[in-house]
This record gives sequence, C-alpha cells and structure tokens, in this order.
Amino acid sequence: MSTNNYRISEEEKQFAIAHLARTGEEFINSIRNINEKQWYMRPGPGQWSAAECADHLLQTELYFFMPTIQKMLAEPADPDRRSETQGKDEVSYQSMENRTFKIKGQPWEESSETVIDKAALIEGFSAKRKEIIEWLRQSDDELRVHYTSFPGLETIDVYQFILMISGHTTRHTGQINDIKELEFFQQAVSA
Repeated sequence: MSTNNYRISEEEKQFAIAHLARTGEEFINSIRNINEKQWYMRPGPGQWSAAECADHLLQTELYFFMPTIQKMLAEPADPDRRSETQGKDEVSYQSMENRTFKIKGQPWEESSETVIDKAALIEGFSAKRKEIIEWLRQSDDELRVHYTSFPGLETIDVYQFILMISGHTTRHTGQINDIKELEFFQQAVSA
C-alpha cells in the first residue's frame, strides 16, 4: 500500500526551510559581537554562559537532529498512527521556544576550562544548518508517517521534529539574549 499522500506540502516545506534559516541567522547574530570576556560569563552558579549555550546548539545540530531524523525514517511507515500527530505542527516548535517551561540540560562544570572557539562554532553551526535545510529541500520522504516520542508532546512525526529543531534554536538564542541584557555583561562590553 502506497502512502504517497503523506509527504509534506510545498507550503509546509517552504515554511520549515524559512523557519530553520531565520532561527539559524538569529542565533549567529546573537553571538557574533560578543567579546572574549563576555563569551564565558555565567549569569549565576550552575547556569550556562553564552559560549555554553552556543556549544549546546552546535552539539545538538551535529549529533542529535539528523541521526534522530534518519532513525525515524528507517522505521516502517505507519499511516494508522497519523491521528496521534494531528494538530501538533505549530505546538511542536512553540513548545521548544517557550522558556517558561524549564528543561534541565547537561550541567557544566562550575569552573569549566573548555575553550569554545566562536568563529569555528559559527562555521560548524552554519554548515550543519545548511545541510539540514538542503536535505529538507531535496527530500521527498513521507515525513508524516514516521514518528518519535517527545516529552510533553507524546507522538510527533518527522516534519514536527524538524520544526522542533528551529524552536530549539530560538529557545537558546533567547537564553543568550537574556544573558546579554544583564548588567555585569553590559559592563564587560568594552573589555
């Protein structure tokens, strides 16, 4: 039985591509002019610096998103589960963007000596984001009938997972922008 009608529409594809491109640019712009001292400043004990937020985004792009998509697509298509994902497109990225719901990530050491090269990070993130966008642009996979489970959303399809990638970027860009608004960070602008 063919499931050809479970491909995303051209409008859905263009929305996701534009969203991925926009959120990627917003992230890069949020870190581009941060100086070396500001890059490693933490807003408080156990909280991430801009460098750590940025590194988390890069690592997630490199090692989580495409492998998860590939794993989802490797599973047999299951059109019978389609009703489990109905109406979750918008909420899939909005749930990641919503920072009122805290998600505890990997803790960083209090006195981390990890050096995070900002220029290399921007280059690596840009390359990986372009790869994801190009894959989506070329894809004719049936993204609506392959699934994963995600906390709070339960079952989502590949398209919704792609939208979550964008929402994840917005989430941590917001976190970086919040750090940049803090007084101690502002005082280090000329450092």
